[in-house]
Amino acid sequence: MFLVKFSVGEALKRECPDNDCRLFLNTYNMVTEAAAAYNEIEASGKYSKMTLNMLGKGIREQIKFLHEMNCNNYAIQEYKKARTVRPVVFSGEA
Repeated sequence: MFLVKFSVGEALKRECPDNDCRLFLNTYNMVTEAAAAYNEIEASGKYSKMTLNMLGKGIREQIKFLHEMNCNNYAIQEYKKARTVRPVVFSGEA
């Protein structure tokens, strides 16, 4: 089961400047949707462990990308400073 939640991602849903923050938001939305789909697929019991592992691997790679942007991207850092957004709330596999 995946739970993906970045404070900055949730804040960007309300207000997103037209810079690298848009890339972060688009990726964040894609990953949260993929995580929700993964959780439904996993709960259904209809898919093999190998399929779940491959889907999970893709989600983990995107979470890593978001984490790197959250920590290292200049536009994200400036956005967080200007709005005092807290760091990552939780990301990863539950």
